Order: sequence, then structure tokens, then C-alpha cells
Amino acid sequence: MATAMVLVTQREGLFPLWNSLFARHEGTETVVRTSLGEVLELAGAGGVRFCVVDVGSVPLPLAPPDRQLAELARLCRVLLVGSEFDVDSEMAALAAGVAGCCSNAVTAQEMATVFDVVLKGGIRVSKAALPRMLARLQEAAARQAAANLTDDGAAFDQRWSQLTRREKEIARQVADGANNKLIARHLNISDATIKAHLTSVFQKLQVSGRLQLALLLSSRAERVGSDS
Repeated sequence: MATAMVLVTQREGLFPLWNSLFARHEGTETVVRTSLGEVLELAGAGGVRFCVVDVGSVPLPLAPPDRQLAELARLCRVLLVGSEFDVDSEMAALAAGVAGCCSNAVTAQEMATVFDVVLKGGIRVSKAALPRMLARLQEAAARQAAANLTDDGAAFDQRWSQLTRREKEIARQVADGANNKLIARHLNISDATIKAHLTSVFQKLQVSGRLQLALLLSSRAERVGSDS
């Protein structure tokens, strides 16, 4: 049985482009639907490989994402196309499991490239959303690294005890969100001294930077009080 490549739209004008892209893959058939509910029924039976949703003609809240959209993204690869996506909507869609958002104003060749990337398991992130996506990935990595460091409370206590009183004071202020200039002003010392202390703190606590330090100390708040 052929696997469906589905286009969800209420506009006939999109059919030629997507039918030509879908037709390049043997063993598939092009199916057009006008609502996510119709596609979910088909996808639930395992009959959908890829789904393109034309958000310009199908009402679809993205922030927060539509429940049906998240369910569909769990069942097959989903690409959203529309006239324009703001960064918040794009990030919300990606968080819901959508593989990408793309303006339908791009050339046919560019759309074909996006289609191939998504179909092969990749993620399409716009240039506007890329910095925020990278920041989220970095934060997730830092959280995981901090969680790994806090698995052993005794080991953390031993590392924390290696810090001087001044280093602990600076580490706490970093965890509270203060920048170097603010800390230097508060402690009446130079920026260069703050940097030197932080280098030592990072090494002793085995963290890669400020974000990981902040996450580590927030998870061990009871152990890093002002008197410790």
C-alpha cells in the first residue's frame, strides 16, 4: 500500500508544486485534506509519511501550538508553510515537534531543498530563529551537565569547600544574575580581579561557564548559603 504525502490546504494553487515534490518518491501518493482532523485519522493508521500544512488557509494557533498539530507531529514529519512566521510562533511549533516552518514565498528550488531536509529527518530553522534555538540547546546542555555534577552531593561539597570566601561570594552573585561590572562595584574590586576569581571558580567546580555555574548553585541552594 502506498504511503501518503499529505498537503493540508484550502488553496488549489499549492497543489502543483507539492504534487511534483511528492511524486519524486516512489511508493507514495499525494493526498489533499482541508483540516488536521482528517489527516490525524489517516496518520493514526500509519498511512502518512509526510505532511505539509498551509497555515495561510488552515486556521492554526501556534503559540501555544494546536493540540492536533502536536499529535500529528508525533505520527509523521510535519512542515508548516505560510506567508510569514514570527520567531515566537516558529519556536513554539518546533517545541511541539514540527520539523520546520517555511515561507511559501521562497523559490521552488528552495522549497524542494527544505522538503528534502525535513523528509530525511532534519530540522528546518530560519535564520531569525537560529540564535534562540542555539541558546536553548546550550541551556539544555548546561542543565544536563549541572545535573550530572550534582548527582553526588558529597563530591559537590568537597569541590565547594575548595573555594575561598571571596570566590564563594562571587559565585553566589553570578548565580543571582549579576554581571562582572556589578559584582566589581559591589565588592569594590576591579573587573580583572573578578575574571581571575571566576576562572578559579570554574576550574574548582568543574563547570564550563556562568550559565552552568548558575544552574549548579541553584540546584544546591541549601548547600551554598551565605555562611558556607
